[in-house]
Formats: sequence, structure tokens, C-alpha cells
Amino acid sequence: MSTILVIDDEKGYGSFLNRYLGVMGFNVFVVATGDEGLELTRTIHPDLILLDWCLKKGCRAEETLRLLKSQPGTQGVPVVVISGIKESAEDEMRARRAGAAQFITKNEISDSAKEWVNFKRRLDALILDHCLSTGKPRAAAMKKPALPRAIGRILLVDDDQDMRDMVSLFLRDKGYTVLAAETGALGLSKAREGSPDLIVLDLGLPDMDGLEVCAQLKAWPRTRPIPVLILTARSSRQAQLLAVEYSADHYLTKPLPDLDQFHTWVSALLRRKSHLVEAKGVLRVGDALVIDTNAHTVNAQDRVITDLPVTLFSLLCEFARRPGEILSRDFLLLKVWNNSVLPHHVSTAVARLKKRVGKPLENWLVCVPNDGYRLMPDAGRKAVRRHHAKPRGHSENA
Repeated sequence: MSTILVIDDEKGYGSFLNRYLGVMGFNVFVVATGDEGLELTRTIHPDLILLDWCLKKGCRAEETLRLLKSQPGTQGVPVVVISGIKESAEDEMRARRAGAAQFITKNEISDSAKEWVNFKRRLDALILDHCLSTGKPRAAAMKKPALPRAIGRILLVDDDQDMRDMVSLFLRDKGYTVLAAETGALGLSKAREGSPDLIVLDLGLPDMDGLEVCAQLKAWPRTRPIPVLILTARSSRQAQLLAVEYSADHYLTKPLPDLDQFHTWVSALLRRKSHLVEAKGVLRVGDALVIDTNAHTVNAQDRVITDLPVTLFSLLCEFARRPGEILSRDFLLLKVWNNSVLPHHVSTAVARLKKRVGKPLENWLVCVPNDGYRLMPDAGRKAVRRHHAKPRGHSENA
């Protein structure tokens, strides 16, 4: 992994560079003064240095650059000078005379994915030249940092190429396999053919609304268990509630304020899927409840139940797909009965289901007064979401 030293006394900008360079796969160190930079360079032997041209404390940037280029141990390390927005051509000439490899302004580096991809290419080229000049074999110089074992396949459906590039780069750096689609139709096709473990879905797609994509994903048996993480510019409360109604598993808004938070949700949703689905057609909740949707059987604490009525089996599957979440009676009426029975039938069916299956279901499946029912394999210690019926007029083939 290539090491970059950032010398910048503007704390916010130093943190910005640290964050995005880390996402790009670099090992990053940040210091605030030229003196600290000169000292740390001797210790970490960076492959590249980013130097703020407007250092205000300690050794000034131009002097720091001259010292770096005059010492045998650091003179070959490429230095990219990053100036303020209004620096002049004279500043660039002075920086290059002092030994700067490149001179760029801060307005050339924003949080745009496209700009960052281009910036990374420039840095990689400088690092490669440095590695070759120090005698490292070309293959070693170009070797990418080893990634952790691929831990999941993620489908990213978004028509914004910059966003796809940024999120894909970030996820691949974390060890995931990433599939990408720029339209809803292509996303649905790849979801069926690519067997992703998680779908990150934009709502503002060019050919169809992302909510309709979500509805179709949750209607097909093969894609229904796949968690859907909404990532959209729509920030209204109404949009978030609609996403929940359409069975989305979580909702984040653009631009991503915190990539670590995004990764936390990706990891959590992938863990949830692996917890529920071990093989095609099999739902597993904890160690004591396994449902085979193909064979229409339920294994409850090593007791195999083969004669569960179709309606009760469908009801059990809805709870098993959403452990810990409160499912309203209206939601269950729509999903299981397509609104063809009265609300009190739900209570009757839940009671029959608990009696037919027995333990552990009779202990796990509980009534939440005024809200509905919840399957609590972990005693309900974690926060829960509530599922309600979708707006009238919405059709779903569940």
C-alpha cells in the first residue's frame, strides 16, 4: 500500500484529504507544520508528499520543499504542492523551481467522484515513477494493495456515473464485489442474474422510479430476501416513509456525509441476509427455526412440520424475513391475504400459527399493543422498524 504524507495546517482540509485518500486505498499521515513533515518523512519514508503552499507556522512551505529536495533520503520523493484558490502563476514558478512535481489549487480537488478518480490517477503515476527510479521492479511498483477476502456481492443501481464510481471504488477497497447498473430495468435484470447479497438503490432513475424497482424486487421470490439500501437525493420525510412502505431495508441521503456510516449499514444488512438466508429457498432465524420455502416445511427445534396450511406458512415466512421488526395488521393483511379478509382474521391466524408450530415460535412471536406483531429471536433488545400497509392502489404480487 502506497504511503502519502500530507503537510497542511488547515485542520478541516487535512481531514478531508485524509478521508478521501484513505478511501482511495492509500496509507495516509497528516501533519500541520513543515518541521513535523521533515521529521516524519525520515521515519515513514513516504511514496509521495502533498504540501500546502500556505503554511503559517514553523518552516514555510517553500523552505520545507527545498529542504526535502536537498536531503539524500527525501530528494527523490515526489512533492505535489496544493495551493489556495487564488495563488498566482508566480507561486507555481517558485514551487517548481524548488522541486515540486506538480502544482494544483484546492478548487481542483472537491468531493466529486470524477475529480477524485482523476486525482488518484495523477498520484499513482507519480508514485510509479518514484518506485521505478528507486530500482523497484515495475510489477512491484504497480502492485495494488492486497484486499481482504471478497465478503459479499453488492449491486449498485444509480444513473449518476460519478456516484457509481465513488461508491464502487469505496466498496471494492473494503473487499466487496460490485455490480453496477444505470437504469431500473438493468438493475432488475442484474438482480435476477447476478445473485447479489445487497442492493444499493437510487430513487431518481431515468426509466422508472426506484420505489417501483424496490416493489418488483420484493415481489419476486428469488430477489425478495435481498436487502435493499436506498441511497438518494430525496431527503423528505415522506420519501423515507414511502421507502419503508415499499419494504426497503434502510434509507440514506446524498451526498454521503459519512462513508464510515454507509459502510456500517452495508455490513449490518449483509449480516442480516446471511443470518436469514443460507441457501436458495431457505429462511433461517437463529438456530432453532428453519423454513424451506421450496419443500414447504418448517424445522422448529429439530421438529419437522410438513402439514402447515398455506396461509399460515406464508404468514410465518413474512415474520421470518423481518425478525425484530413490527409488522402491522394492515401490512400482513396485504402481504398474506391481499386485503381479502377482515383485520381480526390476522389475530386468529397468529394464534393458530403459534399453536401449530409450538416452541420456539410461541415464545418469539409477540403482540405489540396498537401496532401489530413482532418475531423476537433475540428478545427484542435491538431497535425495530415498523411495517405498515402500502398506499391503496399499489399492486404487489407477493
